Amino acid sequence: MIKKILSLLLCCILLAGAALPIALVASAETIDAEFEASLTAQNFPESYKVLLREIHKKYPNWKFTSVKTGLAWSNVVYNEFNVDDSFIGKNETNSWKTYDKGYYNFATSTFNTYDGGAYHKASKEYLEYCLDPRNFINENYIFMFMKAHGQSGETVSGINNVLSGLNWVKSYPNTDEIVYFFTDGSYKIVSNKDKEEDSSSGSESTPTNKYPISAVVAADGVRVRADSNLTSAIVETLSAGKAVTVTGEKEGTTVSGSTKWYSVSYDGKTGYIHSSLVTLSAAQSISEETETTSTETSSEESSSEEESSSSDTSSDSTSSDDGKIDVGEILDGKTVKEIYEINSYGDAFYAAHKITGISAYMLASRIRQEQGLNGNSSGMGTVPGYEGYYNFWNIKTAGNNKYVEGAKYAKQMGWDTPLKSIIGGSDWLNTNYFKADQDTLYLQKFDVTQGGNGLYWHEYMTYLPAPQSEALILKRGFTAETIQNEAVFRIPVYNNMPETACPCPPKNGTNNNYLKSIEIKDYSLTNAFDVYTYSYEAIVENKAEKVEIIAIPYDSGAKVNGGGEVELQVGNNLITLEVVASNGAKRNYTLSIFRKEPDPEIPEENTGIEITTEYTVGDYVTKIEPNTTVETFLEKFTVNNGTVKLLGADDAEKAVESLIATGDKVVLYDTEGAEQLRYEIVIYGDVNKDGKVTTVDLLVAQRHIVGLDTLSDIQVVAGNSNKDSSLSTVDLLITQRFIVGITTSIQGS
Repeated sequence: MIKKILSLLLCCILLAGAALPIALVASAETIDAEFEASLTAQNFPESYKVLLREIHKKYPNWKFTSVKTGLAWSNVVYNEFNVDDSFIGKNETNSWKTYDKGYYNFATSTFNTYDGGAYHKASKEYLEYCLDPRNFINENYIFMFMKAHGQSGETVSGINNVLSGLNWVKSYPNTDEIVYFFTDGSYKIVSNKDKEEDSSSGSESTPTNKYPISAVVAADGVRVRADSNLTSAIVETLSAGKAVTVTGEKEGTTVSGSTKWYSVSYDGKTGYIHSSLVTLSAAQSISEETETTSTETSSEESSSEEESSSSDTSSDSTSSDDGKIDVGEILDGKTVKEIYEINSYGDAFYAAHKITGISAYMLASRIRQEQGLNGNSSGMGTVPGYEGYYNFWNIKTAGNNKYVEGAKYAKQMGWDTPLKSIIGGSDWLNTNYFKADQDTLYLQKFDVTQGGNGLYWHEYMTYLPAPQSEALILKRGFTAETIQNEAVFRIPVYNNMPETACPCPPKNGTNNNYLKSIEIKDYSLTNAFDVYTYSYEAIVENKAEKVEIIAIPYDSGAKVNGGGEVELQVGNNLITLEVVASNGAKRNYTLSIFRKEPDPEIPEENTGIEITTEYTVGDYVTKIEPNTTVETFLEKFTVNNGTVKLLGADDAEKAVESLIATGDKVVLYDTEGAEQLRYEIVIYGDVNKDGKVTTVDLLVAQRHIVGLDTLSDIQVVAGNSNKDSSLSTVDLLITQRFIVGITTSIQGS
């Protein structure tokens, strides 16, 4: 009996074991099906999906959402390149720099510099590589798309990993600060030096220097100016009730007896408004009145106020017997939820994360990028005259004295400890970028979302590959366990993208694919050579069956294809000179060489008729300019031993005042009046046979080229302005240049 029971149990175990893999496979298939459905619902192109599938296999808890920009790829590339804020370091490879007009000086062989000489303009090819999201959908660079808010599982040790190796992180200058988080979402910073900072909400705080604070414009037609005086430029005119943020104050032009001006920010813009034209929030107005009153009181009054204040505080706060506030106790009438003692940069970033909701790893990676190994004087609070004011974010740092400007801003904002700078800068990022739909590293470099501030110009980073380096730094914060947590990644998608990801230009060589000169041996160009002019023309004699083209590149490492000895046909010859830079980048110059027709040959039929004319008489009579009358033609076409008549398309003789047109006939008669010779007239460009060359002719020829209409043989010949073997868009271009006056004739030499 026992054996039967054991056998039955063994069978059950074997059956359960066999069924388990099937269940697991079914579950995996269900998960993958759900993942595929989510990718399809997000309208990710297949070129994105193949990359996201690989990441999903390793990190199944990650979520991917597409940012549907609705923007055409070519338009984004054009605008991002022309915004002039995509730079690379001056010491980086020349292969990634542009030699385009305005960014490189061929006369001095130098690049234009930016941001105090530290940067050069990046090439369009390198921009395309950095802009194409598909180049970075992998487990390392994917973090440039990580959403700033809502990330979980971040720790102080992870922050320290992000900051590891930086010299300035080793010693934290202020270890006497405590951050109290209250149950209502607000917070308070307290230090032993009595430096305090209060907040009325979880994301905005009011430091002891009062700013930043909320305010509204007090009247209609208030002008925001670039500086605190009435002669500075007007930024914008605002209406009464417009909400602004006052970020500081500055002395300026006296208005209504006061020299106080407020620096304000709104809608991503900044400027100055006189204090009489701004209404501060009620709480701040009371604070200002109290401050003014206290400075005017006597020492006795001040002393009594301090006693009263002390009494009020003790009645509104509770603490343990040792004088410290603990979790659950009351401070300033609020219940303390959490307490953080700030003893390191990791602690400071974690506090900023708790206050703003922004990923601490993203904040730390940003400051690592900004400050580098040793930190700059603005970030370290060592700018002469502004010692003790910290600007880790390099906000407002620009020009030759950029660190002084950064320190001025830090003082204006009251950032007199590293903690205040880290929290204040985080809040600035939150307001100006993350809440403007630029909540990823990628979107802070490339402004391709409508976050209420337009497109392309509102970009935090000027260093083009910054999202790449910051993504790698950000990843350092995660451990093998925490990286498996749920995370959200927002990845932009563009319309009409290339089928495959844009490649990174090679680091070797240069991007210089410009010509230094173009020459045609024994002949001259009709337009003078310029390095940034890509189309040229020349006219050569009929005897020139071939010419030698000499094209010299600026960079000795570049190659030119299409030059050297070139055979010519009678008429126009379009030659392409392809310049290949040493890094492989290509640029085309075109050369249109017109080879003249042979000199006119008068037919020698045995008619006894002799013709004298400046026109060309061959298969057709040509070299007749448009708008030529019959009378003018006959003055230049004389006949001996015979007579000549001009006949129209209906073979009727044309009146002397009428225009010669394509398809008309020149008929020669002997002395007996018998017809001996007959020629058709061709006026190049006169496709509709009215004797003129206008845009109507372009339209008629174009309809033939695209197959909408069919022209007669004589019309095709007339439309063939470059006199080659076919009617094409090249002929339309030549005719158009004549119509607009760029060329004076298209009838031949």
